[in-house]
Amino acid sequence: LYDPTLSSTALFKYAPLWALAWVPLGWIPPHAGAVLWTAAGVALLLATLVLCGRFCRRLGIPYHPLTAVAATLLLVRPLTAEFLNGQVNLLWGLLVLGFLLGEAGRRPWLAAFSLALAVSLKLPALLFLAWLLVRRRFASAGRAALLFLALNLAAAGVKLVRIMTVAAADGDPARQIAWHLLMDEHEQRTGYTWIEFGRRDENGKDHFVTLGCG
Repeated sequence: LYDPTLSSTALFKYAPLWALAWVPLGWIPPHAGAVLWTAAGVALLLATLVLCGRFCRRLGIPYHPLTAVAATLLLVRPLTAEFLNGQVNLLWGLLVLGFLLGEAGRRPWLAAFSLALAVSLKLPALLFLAWLLVRRRFASAGRAALLFLALNLAAAGVKLVRIMTVAAADGDPARQIAWHLLMDEHEQRTGYTWIEFGRRDENGKDHFVTLGCG
């Protein structure tokens, strides 16, 4: 997932947790995935506006009913870039708001879970962890750090065996598809694709055949 690449595609730059979270988007056609992600972005924007209003009420900050509309209009340019480029800033902002609301509402595990997800998504959320330490909220900082490590270590331990490995001719199931395509002769790969066929025999045993091209 984090191997260097010579292609124009950027390296995956998020924590392992989010790699698993976004796997389902790869199960549907690209256009359908784009529509689904855009719809999710709209839902995230609405949820962020609602939580901002709730946060202001909790802190006793008065605001006009049209504040949300005005804020959206003022931010229309970055929001347009957000939707066109399929960014995750709205999700990150919503998670940060979840952390702040959890702290304000004395819901420590909600705050810690939201902060752990936010840090996993974008590292600037570490500023809030530093804020907890400065405020001597060591228990809250510890919970967030513990959840961050637990979630990402668990996600990193998940092995997508049927996708990443193919049984070698000598019976070694640990070799990746890349090894079969490079055949130990080339140092760089430019890409590969594969198709897998499966069937179940009359005894109920599964059989798989995978064809790859690189």
